[in-house]
Amino acid sequence: MGDKVMLTVEERAVLGKKVKQLRKRGIVPAVIYGGDMQAVAVQAPTTDAEKVWREAGKRAVVEIDLGGKKSLAMIKSADVEPVKRRLRHLSFHTVKQNEKVDAEVPVRVRGEGETPAEKAGLVILQAIEAVEVSAFPKDLPEAVEVPGEKLVDAGDHLTVADIIPQPGVAISADPDQMVVSVYEPSALAAANDAAGGDATEDTVPEAENGDEETPAEPAATDEKK
Repeated sequence: MGDKVMLTVEERAVLGKKVKQLRKRGIVPAVIYGGDMQAVAVQAPTTDAEKVWREAGKRAVVEIDLGGKKSLAMIKSADVEPVKRRLRHLSFHTVKQNEKVDAEVPVRVRGEGETPAEKAGLVILQAIEAVEVSAFPKDLPEAVEVPGEKLVDAGDHLTVADIIPQPGVAISADPDQMVVSVYEPSALAAANDAAGGDATEDTVPEAENGDEETPAEPAATDEKK
């Protein structure tokens, strides 16, 4: 795990639709829940909350300071204004150092841009951008890697099973799931022509950005609209 991500919050008295007033004042409403604790409504300055949201996402543990009392949590969901991409609400789920947690972390190709296949003029397409892992909070990685040096010829590919092992980290995804493949540029061009110009590198499936989800939360949460 990289540098610790921290956020100072304070308890929030404004609830329901009235939270619009907070957003106008540069404050993001949030809620903390999990384990045997009752959901707690909190708030934080927008600049601080958005910084934590971008740095931690759903993959890193956040140290939350509430009135001097510190706890560990992970972002469970984030409500984001679709046009201006402004953060409107955060939900945190508490975790413990001695209990494993599940998180979605990015998948990177080691040596990307300098792999043997790319040096030979071939094209590498990544099928997934992230995988779910299980680890103790202190062991959660910023990302996992596949060995790009094994990508040499057209047709070569790497799956989840090829992800380079990291101490204390278990990969939860299907080991046969494709991560990255090598193609001849001409083959991609032919596929593009056959699809009427729609088959580009952008057609490779990507992991959805879960940060835009707004799933159901505990009863103490607010109206976010």
